[in-house]
Amino acid sequence: MAYAENLPLSAEASERASLAIERGKIQSQYTHQETDCYKTFAVDSCLKKANTEKRVALADIKRRELAMNELQRQKKKAEIDLKMSKSATQSRAATGVDHRNRSVKPPLNEDKRAEDAKKRAQEANQKMMASQTKAAQRAQKSNRAKERAARYQKKLREAEEHKIATEQKKSSNTKPKAASLPVPKSIEN
Repeated sequence: MAYAENLPLSAEASERASLAIERGKIQSQYTHQETDCYKTFAVDSCLKKANTEKRVALADIKRRELAMNELQRQKKKAEIDLKMSKSATQSRAATGVDHRNRSVKPPLNEDKRAEDAKKRAQEANQKMMASQTKAAQRAQKSNRAKERAARYQKKLREAEEHKIATEQKKSSNTKPKAASLPVPKSIEN
């Protein structure tokens, strides 16, 4: 960050351009590695390795960009603070009153207070209604889930009963087994 502080505006722009060029080189290297990976047998591990290398290289660029952005934000903030302090000084000098040091708040209008209280009450009522609606929806969803679970259990019981009945029917079958086919004469000889 100390490196970026000493840069004039044109140097900052050139630094950003060089970072963009580096990012482009890294991306083209990754694209080249990716095409090479598709030529190998272990594609996934090769792609993972290439992606890791790209991420590490881009992390350094990102860190440098963030430092430059932070410096730029600090410069803008300092400029804004300077403008604000100049305008505040000028207004105090013109009026002779320091508005920041006034300790007495102007009285609020009673009608305004009543309107604000009414708005807050309406918002609270709306939130409560929304909460109750959501609770009712959750209860309905829970009831539907219970009904589906009960139907599923019923189907499982019916399937098990059908399986048992089919096995009993098979076991009680008194029909004798069919005789095997005769051996062909060509095999007997």
